[in-house]
Amino acid sequence: MDNEQKTACSRCKNDMPMDTLKHAHDGVIKKECPEYIKIYKELREKITSFRLLPHEKIPSETELCRQYGVSRYTIQRALQLLVAEGLIIRQQGKASYVRELARFGGEEGEKQVLHLGCLNQPEILLTQFACRFARRVEEKTAGALHVEVHHSSELGDGSEEIMALSRGELDLFCGALDWLALLNPVYAVVSFPFLFRDIDHLMSFVCSAMVTDIRKRFVLEHGICVLAANWYRPSRVLLSRSPVFSPRDWQGLSIGIPNIPLFRDMWTYLGMTPEPVSFGERHSAFDARRIEATDVNWDIIISEQLYECVSFVTCMNHSFSRACVAMSERCFRSLRPDMQHAVKQAAEDVGSEYSQHLFSSFENEKKQMLAKGMHLISTNMGEARQLMTKFFYRESRKHCWPENLYRYIQSL
Repeated sequence: MDNEQKTACSRCKNDMPMDTLKHAHDGVIKKECPEYIKIYKELREKITSFRLLPHEKIPSETELCRQYGVSRYTIQRALQLLVAEGLIIRQQGKASYVRELARFGGEEGEKQVLHLGCLNQPEILLTQFACRFARRVEEKTAGALHVEVHHSSELGDGSEEIMALSRGELDLFCGALDWLALLNPVYAVVSFPFLFRDIDHLMSFVCSAMVTDIRKRFVLEHGICVLAANWYRPSRVLLSRSPVFSPRDWQGLSIGIPNIPLFRDMWTYLGMTPEPVSFGERHSAFDARRIEATDVNWDIIISEQLYECVSFVTCMNHSFSRACVAMSERCFRSLRPDMQHAVKQAAEDVGSEYSQHLFSSFENEKKQMLAKGMHLISTNMGEARQLMTKFFYRESRKHCWPENLYRYIQSL
């Protein structure tokens, strides 16, 4: 081999990383896969799956040598491939960092689109505030993030959207917190009927260390981060065709409920016949005589015109349903820290505005319902509360909730 051939051969060896990079992507690496390619692929997977976050420091060459049991030269070759692909930034004499990735392709800094699932129709207050949240995110990120709101169960029913969120196929969800109980029944506790004395009692539990721990474990086990759960609502009410003063009055009645196991089991235990009814279908279910009662939030009565179907509203302070904004943890981790903060702050700010609006309009809505010819019944349902205490302990054993959970809540 002459000198010119040797030089050409040497040049080919120096250019090998980019060629090898192509083969690594195409999945055609030979059985004798070099160590630096194995290391490159492992680090690349950690970056693209966001186990190593944008701007996060890569372990030093010394640390990587010790971790993989290879020479510094081998580590340097693996890092060169990551640099060539634009996944990391190397600074001479300094640390290497993960480069900011554009989640949906395109150039760095391009507007990112996040998809938010919402179950209610556009005229429902919760949907309107979900849209306000979307606008607030865009404002707080100066247009870098755009949230596309898909209302009216466009992306599936509640269970389908929650599962998609857990798998990372959906970015955001805005709806009743009860839907999270499909993945972890302990989330049903905060909406458990006849468990909390009033809204202040519920808030004290929501702010407790126990709930903070539940949320952290939910992220680890199901890949869902609850950005804000301060979307409080006044107590739910029972709508019925006939007056209800005590549990004896609702025995055997068919009640329209969301398709959530806790709701089904609870009303069955109390002597009613649950009938799953989708959002927006309660009016037609009453018209078709499929249901004789339903358990709803105050704001739904006016927006869905349920006053046309029933005459009686029983206020028994039994359940303080909350809404929330939840986000795929994978999507959340893909954002820069400042974007993460902006999205969380937007969810909390709009949640406070949502709650304030609901509670301030509460008395006015009562007047509207009376003007529509509805009859309001107030009762503390002491008998039902006793039944629900037994039901709580049954559910606690069934789902392996903490043994002291009931006593802990009642002590707050």
